[in-house]
Amino acid sequence: MPLPVYEKVFSAAEKGFISEIHENLCCLQSLTKNFSLRCVRTLDHGFDANEYYRYFLKRGERFVIRAKKNRDVIYDGQTCNIMDVARQYKGAYRMDFKDKISGLRNNSLNWRL
Repeated sequence: MPLPVYEKVFSAAEKGFISEIHENLCCLQSLTKNFSLRCVRTLDHGFDANEYYRYFLKRGERFVIRAKKNRDVIYDGQTCNIMDVARQYKGAYRMDFKDKISGLRNNSLNWRL
């Protein structure tokens, strides 16, 4: 069962608000400060954005972001669909979850943005 470790309510109308991404990055910085880098950060597909990938990759943090099936990545210097890359791996590099369409969700591999 997930355990909440950070909570902050914000409004786009409040003074000093920059962006939702900025608020989320503040949360991630709090996790980085308070938890070991060995902990795996697990995020839903709302975090499937380059800003979050850059954050984790720059700091060498372990993470899983549920990606949309139409997500393109650069892998081995070529642009390809994330599903094509995921199908090349087994074991610790990939976790399969079946949804209504029997699709795959991929965990961390060596991506370049």
